[in-house]
Amino acid sequence: LSLCRAVLSMLLPAASLLAQSFSAPARVIRDAAAAVHRRAALTDTLRLYYLGYAIGRERYELEPSGDGFALTADFDYVDRGRRTHLQGELRIASDYTPRHLEVTRLTDSSRTVVARVDVDGRRAVQVRGESTTASTLPPLAFAISPYAPVSQHLVLLRYWLSHGTPATLAVVPGGPTNEVRIARSGRDTVTVGGKRVALERYAIDGVVWGIEYVWLDADGRLVAFT
Repeated sequence: LSLCRAVLSMLLPAASLLAQSFSAPARVIRDAAAAVHRRAALTDTLRLYYLGYAIGRERYELEPSGDGFALTADFDYVDRGRRTHLQGELRIASDYTPRHLEVTRLTDSSRTVVARVDVDGRRAVQVRGESTTASTLPPLAFAISPYAPVSQHLVLLRYWLSHGTPATLAVVPGGPTNEVRIARSGRDTVTVGGKRVALERYAIDGVVWGIEYVWLDADGRLVAFT
């Protein structure tokens, strides 16, 4: 993607988020782990920014499906006249263990699968371009396509929370896997519509080059990403 991840922010409400950090109030947010098992459907829209300019949106839905969940996402932005349009599908078990991931790039005349992973127990089959690779996964592993759609990071965090917040976990696609480290890195509060909202901040290292930061609210929703 031509979009620079280091200066990309996705905001749900129209707020100026993280222009500066604030100390969390004494009554901190509820543990996000308590929210990850809720079966209610979640539909939201992320606003995409580049160098402070709004350039697009990602619309996503996370909903119960069978004995698990399904995440569908539509990631669409225009940067200097060039459009990037991706669609993602992630099917997961009730504990957020991945079963199927597929990310597709769309143009006016074509539809190209960027990444596909099918997981059956500890066995994963990855398809990237013309290459198909089968591998055996470690006990803790997740499927995520780097960079986009962004909402995949919400499910990655829910998987991490529901599996005891391990120090490391493997992700696919990779070579055949990549090691990812996730940690809570602090709490921030922002003002939205005149109300102060407390957010839990997480650092994710290993999905892409460099460290990503994700903010979840008390209900376990993805509020911002950079």
